[in-house]
Amino acid sequence: MGVGGKDNDCWFPLHVSSILGNGESICFWKEKWFGAAPLRDLFPHLFDKEMYKDCMVSDLIHAGSSVVHWNADWVDTLLQEETVEMADLEQLLTGLDLHVVRKDRWRWMLNDSGLFSVKSVYMFLQSRLDSLNLEPDFLHALQKLWKNDVPSKVGVFGWRLLLERLPTRAALASKGILTNPHDLPCVFCFQDVEDCNHVFFSCCKIQEVWKHVFLWLGFDYRQREGGWKHFLSFRSLVKVKKGMKVKQLIWLATTWCIWRKKNNILFRGETADYSTLVDSIKFISWL
Repeated sequence: MGVGGKDNDCWFPLHVSSILGNGESICFWKEKWFGAAPLRDLFPHLFDKEMYKDCMVSDLIHAGSSVVHWNADWVDTLLQEETVEMADLEQLLTGLDLHVVRKDRWRWMLNDSGLFSVKSVYMFLQSRLDSLNLEPDFLHALQKLWKNDVPSKVGVFGWRLLLERLPTRAALASKGILTNPHDLPCVFCFQDVEDCNHVFFSCCKIQEVWKHVFLWLGFDYRQREGGWKHFLSFRSLVKVKKGMKVKQLIWLATTWCIWRKKNNILFRGETADYSTLVDSIKFISWL
């Protein structure tokens, strides 16, 4: 139920509703089981005074009785505002009856059947993505990235690179994993902080690698913008449709080898041999 809870964007629990049975598995205050919102949101002042905020429905409502059996203990004495909320809540729950022989269950609201499916989540997240008004060229780059005959792990790597979601040193520092500023410089040049744009495109050492790749393909090298713009400009070097697909593959092979070399330097003690790196790019591209 915590999925999608980043920055108060709790999209997952917002699309789950609780279907009341015996009330033994549904949290009285925190889940949506009566109406379109949790009771803590409808009666916030009373919830603040509740001593047992994780109590179940069956703790307060007993089978065969429509009366709310409140806990004797409150965090503090109920003021008039909380007393009014208590009366309103009791009135709201009048006539409610538990189903003793039926267990509580949950309904996935994004599917007409009420059953959870990966497809329904995908369609929902896709609609959120469409509503962000992302640049058409960026979406175009993502679509073209997947249309390559490469191992799935390389495709996923490229996708994360275009989204700038790789665990670079800058990304790890932003998550509090790396705390020492001396751990942030690029392992190739040791001059700038290692983020996606630097380690793949703007590092002076890596630009030499790109120069050799361009020379291999028979093109003059000129520095380009990083990320998805670099991907699109690289694939457009050849106007023939089949040639574009080959260029996409070489772009993925180049960035994949750079990333692998970086990790091997860090974790396996390899040296930064750029001629060997270029050879690896050519080999993997042909492979």
